[in-house]
Amino acid sequence: IENSALVPFLCVTLRAAGSMMEVSRHKEKFQSILGLVVAMARSRTLVPLLGVLEGGGGRCGAAAGTEAVYGLLRRLYKHATNFMSVLARGATPVVPPARQSAAAAARVAGRDVQADGLKAASETQLAEALIAAFETVDERLPPKFKPADAGVRSGGEGGRAAGGGGGGGGKLGQGNQGSSSSSSSSSSSPTTSAATAGAGDDEAAEKARYERALKDLQFDTCEEFALQGRGVHHYAGSLREEKASGGGGSRRVLAVAQELDSLQQSLPFSVSTSVFVRANESEIALLKAMITGPDGTPYENGCFVFDIYFPTSYPNEAPKVWLMTTGGGSVRFNPNLYECGKVCLSLLGTWPGAKSEQWRPGVSTVLQVLVSIQSLILVNDAYANEPSWERFLGTPEGDEECRNYNKVIREACVRVAMTEQLRNPPDEFADVIRRHFYTRRDAIKAQVARWHGEAVCPQHRRTLAGLIRELHAELNKLQAPSAGED
Repeated sequence: IENSALVPFLCVTLRAAGSMMEVSRHKEKFQSILGLVVAMARSRTLVPLLGVLEGGGGRCGAAAGTEAVYGLLRRLYKHATNFMSVLARGATPVVPPARQSAAAAARVAGRDVQADGLKAASETQLAEALIAAFETVDERLPPKFKPADAGVRSGGEGGRAAGGGGGGGGKLGQGNQGSSSSSSSSSSSPTTSAATAGAGDDEAAEKARYERALKDLQFDTCEEFALQGRGVHHYAGSLREEKASGGGGSRRVLAVAQELDSLQQSLPFSVSTSVFVRANESEIALLKAMITGPDGTPYENGCFVFDIYFPTSYPNEAPKVWLMTTGGGSVRFNPNLYECGKVCLSLLGTWPGAKSEQWRPGVSTVLQVLVSIQSLILVNDAYANEPSWERFLGTPEGDEECRNYNKVIREACVRVAMTEQLRNPPDEFADVIRRHFYTRRDAIKAQVARWHGEAVCPQHRRTLAGLIRELHAELNKLQAPSAGED
């Protein structure tokens, strides 16, 4: 067996499974694989094949350092415990889950959710089988065949309900701040330094700083969202109505649990545009997301926050999404983003579209929704998102209309999606917003200086100049993240 293709096959299959959603799509195959792994773990002769070589090499027919079955299975174990912890929250939505072992939480969640549907039972049984398989391997594999960091079984155990980049339990943003020293070495520059902003730093270094500052904050959980008062979640009323009518069933809990697990690995991240998500530890139906405006668009470097609600019939029905970054209802950022916050998108059923563009239960996901907003709505030719205007795109008249439309968006982006976000950031993304603007402050100053230089209309130029001064004042107040936040 050691020289056969069996172990490489196990490695390839386990490595390809990046989330519980992917595992659940191939239930039978993974059930067989888990049974085989457990059988090998119970054999003194075969169990070493699941670990690493004493010299550090993998046993998958690859070079030293390659992950072995143990490491790949441990990664899926973390996905399974995250998934089951979310199920536990969904089974008892008012009371946060007790701080118990991941396996115990899994079994409680499995019983609660299995009682409400056969599909849920199938999914939870698969997750339990994965957890049990890893625990068997972990118990029987000799230490010398385990990697050096094998001491911790689960990222979600003993604290976090949905496991994420930063700290859970309401302590948002416990990410790696390794960029602090390198970022703070760049002093603030005047708007006229657009051509030399970030001098001495190449593109790769900028990307590395941004990743160190923000990558670990992409997905996180918080204890609760505001259901009244300042910063109230837009769908707080929908949640109250749901509770009054008896709440949702297991199918929504199952779908959301799978999606939250997938989001932790799949959210778009780059210095040019990223998506950040916050889940609620006590209310599985609510979510919040923030998208940073893509480079080369009038939304560039702005922070746009969306409130999300999974209705009781989810995933048969699309999620509800509402833009919260509207300047108090004063800005229509796009033909598809209304002043009131309504998001028009075929995938959400709020805009007509071809059948292939509409929500498809079991196929469409909230990640697709977020990526669609990022790539189809927050674009440079926002003017063309209005169907009646699209036919003018590429014509002299259309180009002029696009420039005029983008002038308004650029002003609103500086005023609402930058300066206002710095002054009054939403609690769930305050740390992300501060780090985003701190790390990119020189690039942002160069960006708005370029916008000012491109302004032809005198009134637009004067308005931008005033907005840029206010933005600079806020950017200059930013301080490097303290060492205590690392």
